[in-house]
Amino acid sequence: MKKIKLPKDEAAHSKGSEWWYFNGHLKSNENKEYGFMISFFKIDMLKNKPKLFLFPIKTGYLVHSHLSDITKKEFFPHYEHFLKMPYEKFTEKNQLFNHYRSTLLKEIKKGVYHLKFNNKPYQFDLVITAKKPAVFHNRKGYINIGKDKSYYYSFTDMEVKGTITRSLENPVKVQGTAWMDHQWGNFDLHNKQWDWMSIKLNNNYELMAFKILDKTDAKNQYYASLINENGKLTKIKDLKLKSIKRWKSKKTGILYPIQWKLRIPSKKINLTIKPDFNNQEMHDGILMYWEGSCSVSGMQNKKRVKGRAYMELVGHETVKSKLF
Repeated sequence: MKKIKLPKDEAAHSKGSEWWYFNGHLKSNENKEYGFMISFFKIDMLKNKPKLFLFPIKTGYLVHSHLSDITKKEFFPHYEHFLKMPYEKFTEKNQLFNHYRSTLLKEIKKGVYHLKFNNKPYQFDLVITAKKPAVFHNRKGYINIGKDKSYYYSFTDMEVKGTITRSLENPVKVQGTAWMDHQWGNFDLHNKQWDWMSIKLNNNYELMAFKILDKTDAKNQYYASLINENGKLTKIKDLKLKSIKRWKSKKTGILYPIQWKLRIPSKKINLTIKPDFNNQEMHDGILMYWEGSCSVSGMQNKKRVKGRAYMELVGHETVKSKLF
């Protein structure tokens, strides 16, 4: 295991799978609320587990994104796939600069990112600034994914300013908060089911939690990181996650566990995570998963807390994905 060094390791690596992921919650001057997600994927078709021969290319590039109009309960997903033009790059040098189709992710300076997306039915142009330092999950930024390993760090508290534009409408100024993940490694995503969430509480604490089910041996793996107001990470060893409500997609027929109870007895945390609306499913014809904006309420240290979250539910289909 190599020690993560920033900003060098913000750029791309020669691994089987890698992604740069942002989610966030935005509000306009008119108090309209939006959620956004964008993820840049880089996949080595030969190093990936299992090896992918679906496409006759060495490296696959994907961008998945969406805009959620929380006020109107409308969901707008978008997908960019696999072929890379000469002017596009996922740099492997000491600078984060990902340019793919209509999407640009560029580090302007330390901890400040320009994220630009220009396509139908929406566009956004955002400057995202880290308010806390990066946190390295499992303390060193190296975690278990089933039987494999992955590098993983996050910026959990970020400020967002910019504009979003819906088709045939004028740009809308927005501001809000965001979360950023960067993960890479030679890990097996096949026969895995994972339920992941990033939570931002109104007491300036953040929480990352996930449950991974290895379908080959039916074993669950739990992990959580708690980040305090000063940016200090605590690895949680007593995470309790329980699904309490499911929703069936009319498009795919998949039954997703979209409402959860989360408990951490050692930290006196008891939270309920609910989607802002149910229909936030991503389905590009290859990958099928639920990824959406959520609200959080509950208790921490005998005090009421509330917050916002993003949740990702992958691997709940009964028919295997063509990619993972």
